[in-house]
Amino acid sequence: MAGTTEKGLSSKLDKLTELLEEKEDKKEKKFKLGFSKRIGEKQKIKSNHVLVVLIRTNGKVIIKYLPVKDNMIYLRENDTYHFTPSNYIGYYKQYPVVVLPEWLLEPISRKEMTEEGNDALPQKVVINAMKLAQIKPKSALAGKAMIWLVIGGIIALYLMYNMVTGGTIT
Repeated sequence: MAGTTEKGLSSKLDKLTELLEEKEDKKEKKFKLGFSKRIGEKQKIKSNHVLVVLIRTNGKVIIKYLPVKDNMIYLRENDTYHFTPSNYIGYYKQYPVVVLPEWLLEPISRKEMTEEGNDALPQKVVINAMKLAQIKPKSALAGKAMIWLVIGGIIALYLMYNMVTGGTIT
């Protein structure tokens, strides 16, 4: 009976190792545009279409191709025009992309993000400064200085008392 459980355990262990190896071999999926977005993409790019990442006020994100006419994008749902000059257009692979919040008339640009201080670069400086402040040992001088100040204050009070009363404490 003990021999059958050992075979069963070893076969289960072999199966688990095979599953782990298969999982490691699988690559992570990269972001791909949906099939409906890729249909006729080259013609749309040639005819002044831009891939718009529309951020709605309720937090949803919609991706669609929209035409650019006179540096303007027209949203049918809101019946609004949004200004999109070439410095607001980024690229994902070969696609021109605009990130457009629904509530703004202009898309989000890289310059605006860096001017507002939303960079990730200063984070390293701040994190390193915080780590150094944490690692830095507290000075023992501050505690000793407080003791000497208290002793000096007591002596000064004693001397002032003697001067005022003209005698010694009894």
